[in-house]
Amino acid sequence: MKWLLATIFLSVFQVLHAAAAPTITETQPVEGDPFKDFRIENCDAKFGLALIQYDTLGGPFVISDFCIDAKNARFTGAEIKQGFELVSDSRAGQKFDIPSTRDRAYPPTSFTILREDNALSCNVEGVTSFDYPLYQEELERFPEFDFAYATGFTYDKVGALPTSVEPTEVLLSLTNFNQYDIKEKSLKDAELPTGTGIYSSLVMSGVKGTLDVIEGDGYSTGDASGTLSVEISPDGGVSLAGSFEAKSLDKNGQDYSKWIAIRGQVKYFRGYFFGEPARQIRGFGLVEGSLETVSGDVYLFRSDVSMAGCLQ
Repeated sequence: MKWLLATIFLSVFQVLHAAAAPTITETQPVEGDPFKDFRIENCDAKFGLALIQYDTLGGPFVISDFCIDAKNARFTGAEIKQGFELVSDSRAGQKFDIPSTRDRAYPPTSFTILREDNALSCNVEGVTSFDYPLYQEELERFPEFDFAYATGFTYDKVGALPTSVEPTEVLLSLTNFNQYDIKEKSLKDAELPTGTGIYSSLVMSGVKGTLDVIEGDGYSTGDASGTLSVEISPDGGVSLAGSFEAKSLDKNGQDYSKWIAIRGQVKYFRGYFFGEPARQIRGFGLVEGSLETVSGDVYLFRSDVSMAGCLQ
């Protein structure tokens, strides 16, 4: 009888334990578009949101939830590996790696969680940065590539919804320009921009708002214009829609392949406000558009976009 009760208890425990394990679902949020967003359910640890870029130039990218269980060294996302061990715990943060990957020519598989947010000055408790590099034999989603790199932020919960936001500056950063999901590939990876940034003014009233593009980042981009609409969903998620144009600071006529203008449209975006009251906004998305070169040629591109800003 005791053996039977023990068996039943163990079975129930295993079922409950299995039910509590985080599960990840692949979605294609834009109808007719191959872009992927991975969502997690049943996370009983810290949440995370990341952009995962495949290949250093020209590869695809995805958005992914993460379940960041530092206590058990288990990190669940679109790309997940088991068997991590804590290798350093310092003032800067915690670093985990997989012991079986240490004795190889390139770095071991690691997951690093920073103790402070390195992206914004308006720190919110529980919101920090993390990064997660993986190599070819470990990739499950796009195994044809040599490398993937996930970079994102952690959070304990979504922040309070702002009742209103006075004009405040927000940076939109575009990286990973590529033609991976474009049928007619017309440029080599090295001919695509490496990245750029544009500053916008965010104004919110209730669950809706606007991002008015102000100017470029001052490094690769000068003049910029456009308007994006902002909307907060019932679950606290932030979405963007709209278009923009950015002009290059470098218009050197000796290099006819140099881009002089980028025109893009935000096709998908997922982000959140954080803080009580709301103190910051951040998230990741997909941009599709065209770039014009000095010679007047126009090429199609896709890129990621990340948003980070502090609320006044």
